[in-house]
Amino acid sequence: MWSFVLLLAALTLAPSLAEAVEYRLQVINLTEEAFAYYMDQGKAGQNGSWARLESAAEKGEVPWGAIIADRFLRKADPALERLFEAVSIKPEAVDVGSRNWIEFRWQGEPGKRVLWVVEARGFSPLHEVRYAGLKGGGSPGYSIPLNAPWSPVRLKAVSFPTQFILLWNGPGSLWERWISRYLDLGEGMGAVVGVDLNPTVPDRVFLVIEQTAEPKVFKAALAWRKREAAHFPQYEAPGGDGFRIR
Repeated sequence: MWSFVLLLAALTLAPSLAEAVEYRLQVINLTEEAFAYYMDQGKAGQNGSWARLESAAEKGEVPWGAIIADRFLRKADPALERLFEAVSIKPEAVDVGSRNWIEFRWQGEPGKRVLWVVEARGFSPLHEVRYAGLKGGGSPGYSIPLNAPWSPVRLKAVSFPTQFILLWNGPGSLWERWISRYLDLGEGMGAVVGVDLNPTVPDRVFLVIEQTAEPKVFKAALAWRKREAAHFPQYEAPGGDGFRIR
């Protein structure tokens, strides 16, 4: 009897195990000048050319002076995952050898959302994310992260105050009430830039990925620069239902 029960359980679980798909995330942090050079800005506009950057990064040819070395990539902690309605994963660091990427891989279920964080652990004077280049399931491109309330449409890269993200305690999840209203995940990947209320603290980037049906390598190239000025708009929830930063 118990043998039959165990066999039935194994057969029931087998399809779920077979559904696991491997994903990878490659990230590179560049100075604004290096990003502009590799992405051919001014020629391709918002559909920046990725071929030049990818080729250089794969061959390890991006100069170290162009890379922001004190930016680290990590899986989001459980509290952040709950805020973004993301699932937990068990990532594995990839030995990139001489390549210029930071890279992780993981197994996941298609259709689920996962969250990664890029943050500073040093004293670089480059505090601000100027461009977020993203390559998900569609055409690669780059965007300037805009303050969310200023945009009437969803964007691939939006910005919020870091404290608003980390200290959210409103009704519902942060994803449901705010992020999903402004972030475009139509191509499987988007970036939320957390701008600290202290202008001397570097931005924090939350990379949101929706896992695809097939194995996929997601890529992000972030361009950093000195913060020109501290300007933080007043934030008020759509419909005027209650939140503002002064």
